[in-house]
Amino acid sequence: MHRGIRATLPFLISTLFFTILKSAAAADDAPRLSPAFAGRLAAVACTVGISYELDGALLPATRDDALPDGYEPADLISLAGTGIPQWGPQQLRSLIIPDALTMTQAAHVDGIQLAVSSGYRSHGTQAATYRYWVSVRGPEQADRVSARPGHSQHQLGTAIDFNFGSLGGFAASPAGIWLWDHAHEFGFVFPYTPAGVARSGYISEPWHVRWVGRELATLMWEEDYQHSDTLIADDYVALARDSLRGLAQAGPAVCATARSA
Repeated sequence: MHRGIRATLPFLISTLFFTILKSAAAADDAPRLSPAFAGRLAAVACTVGISYELDGALLPATRDDALPDGYEPADLISLAGTGIPQWGPQQLRSLIIPDALTMTQAAHVDGIQLAVSSGYRSHGTQAATYRYWVSVRGPEQADRVSARPGHSQHQLGTAIDFNFGSLGGFAASPAGIWLWDHAHEFGFVFPYTPAGVARSGYISEPWHVRWVGRELATLMWEEDYQHSDTLIADDYVALARDSLRGLAQAGPAVCATARSA
C-alpha cells in the first residue's frame, strides 16, 4: 500500500464513521448507531463497489426519495437464456444475475420454485401500474401498495418480485419461508417487512427483494433488520451509500483497505 494512503487511512475512516453517526442523528426518528457498528457498515458497503454505487446499486428509491429523472440502468439484460425462471419476459441488471441465478438454483435443490414475476420496470410502466391501483383502490390506498413513478425500486433493475400468482399467501408458503430465511445469503434483502410498515409506508411484501450485495445483506440479517421497526432496509441502503461517498473521495485503494481492516 502507498505510504501516504496508509498514513491517512485511520483519519479518513474515523472521520467517515462520525459523519455517518451525525447524519443518522440529524433526523428525530433516525436510529442511533454506535461507532463500532458504523465502522462495520462502512467496511461491508465497500463490497458493493464504489463504481456500482455511483451507477445506482444503492440509489434511494422510497416514498420520499425519487430516482434521478430519466434513470435507466445501463446494463439491463433479458433473463431469457440466463437459467433464471421467469413468468413472462423480464429484465434485470447484469450486475445481479450471478446472485439471482445461484439463489434460484439453491431454492430448486431444496424443492422450491422461485420465478421472477416482475424485474425491471421503466418509469412509464410504473406510471401505468400506479394508475391502475389508483383506479381500483383510490389514491390513499394506492400509495400503500404501489410506488409512484420515479420512486419504484423496480426501476433500479436490482429488485425482484417472485411468484406473483401466490401473493396472497406467499409469506406462509414454502417459497416465501425459504426466501425469508435465505435471501441474505445471496445478497438480497426485504425492503417491505411487517415490522417496517410504519416506517416504509408500504404494506408488507414478502415476495419483493432488493439486491445490496452479500456482505451488506448478511450484516443486516445479523442485526435482525427483518424484525426492526426503526432500522429498515432503506435505512441501511442510505447509510451504506453515505459511507461510500466518503470513501470514494479517497479512491478504491482506501475502500479496499477498509474491507480488510
